[in-house]
Amino acid sequence: MTLAPDAPRLIVFGGTGSIGRAVVAAAPSARSIAGMVARSPRALRDRLHGVAPDAVVVHAAGSVARADDPADPRAYVESTRLLFEAIAATGSPARVLTLGSVAETLPGSGAYASVKRAQRAVAQAASERFGIPWRHVHVHNVVGPDLPATLAPGAIVRRLRQVIAAGGRTLSIINGSAVRDYLDVRDVATLVIAVTERFDALARHQPLELCSGIGRSIHAIAAALVAASGASIEIVEPPGSDDSSRVVGDPAPLAALLGLTTGSTIAFSDSINDLWESSARFVTGDPS
Repeated sequence: MTLAPDAPRLIVFGGTGSIGRAVVAAAPSARSIAGMVARSPRALRDRLHGVAPDAVVVHAAGSVARADDPADPRAYVESTRLLFEAIAATGSPARVLTLGSVAETLPGSGAYASVKRAQRAVAQAASERFGIPWRHVHVHNVVGPDLPATLAPGAIVRRLRQVIAAGGRTLSIINGSAVRDYLDVRDVATLVIAVTERFDALARHQPLELCSGIGRSIHAIAAALVAASGASIEIVEPPGSDDSSRVVGDPAPLAALLGLTTGSTIAFSDSINDLWESSARFVTGDPS
């Protein structure tokens, strides 16, 4: 088969989601495939034709932007199965990188973690069945512009906008003491692209962490957003909201692989300011 000179080396499956959109923005030559294409196996196969021999498909599809069911298994497990089947059916030389979650590594962690574990299991089985090279990374929490309400910073900034619009004086949050590792979604995209370029150097059964290595509490996120808004708002927490867990990643293995000193290039304050500015459209209805 003769390939076009511009045959894509990076294909983003789920290119309209938070991380997928950021990856496509950082790599304009990437081919974007909307996650909903998985509903049509034929359409998915068509989008996988004519890729470069060293192409990598980044599986970023999911339903995290759906507040009604952020752990919908169809968006993760079924789409993963269909992706591998489509690659095998087309004879595509593509390799696959699935974007997992650090929640997979934590005991319990709810429905989302369970679905992500199932997605990884399906990917591993399909990789072995079809002989398709596959790698997996664990993404920690993201911050930055255009986050959905199913992610804590996205939910907080929407509530803050609503409080201010209503003339309120208090912002209620839960689990304010919970500490998580936040990395700007644009930094995540940059790291994902860098990982695809070092695909063969990744250990198959030891997923790297995409993280900052810095822990910040939910309260700190809320306080930074209040500061960005310029409003005089008091942050309150209802009784019984006492999650004091701490989940912070180790960026050293990934940094060593990629030759970086840190995976974080965008200042936290810039991430917060951009999240605040971008959230205006969710209140005003501005689609731009």
